[in-house]
Amino acid sequence: MAQAAGRNARLDLQARAEEAAEKPMFRDAWRHGRCLVPAIGYYEWTGPRGDKTPWFVSLATNAPGFCMAGLWAAPMLGGEPLVTATILTTAAGAATRHLHPRSPVVLLEEEWEGWLTGTGDATVLMHPAPDARVRVTEVSRDVNRVGAEGPGLVEPAGLGL
Repeated sequence: MAQAAGRNARLDLQARAEEAAEKPMFRDAWRHGRCLVPAIGYYEWTGPRGDKTPWFVSLATNAPGFCMAGLWAAPMLGGEPLVTATILTTAAGAATRHLHPRSPVVLLEEEWEGWLTGTGDATVLMHPAPDARVRVTEVSRDVNRVGAEGPGLVEPAGLGL
């Protein structure tokens, strides 16, 4: 989310789900700017600095229906709206905790409408992808290479670009 501060803007790519509803920076977006961030998965890195191993986290079935809970806003900055978005995070589930203590809030297709409309208790939806439905794959270090793109970036290490 961007926050105008003179000529500077602040961009937070992630917001803690358990705090977003109350934090001034995200409070209005929690009420009026909910969105879905579609993806086929996300990356995490483990290991020592300079020798990190990339991992791709996705649904085990590769089925469509993977969306992260997000918030968006369009605050005015210098007379122009600055459209921004953030992904909500929560405590990681058992399947990904060894990669990072937090993970994106993953909403499955049956949860999309409840998140977008704000019906029911949104805190119930603030969870990582269900462990039984998660696939964690070591992938090529090419994911960090500028200009690298294509399906090889999500294939098991050794099979990529």
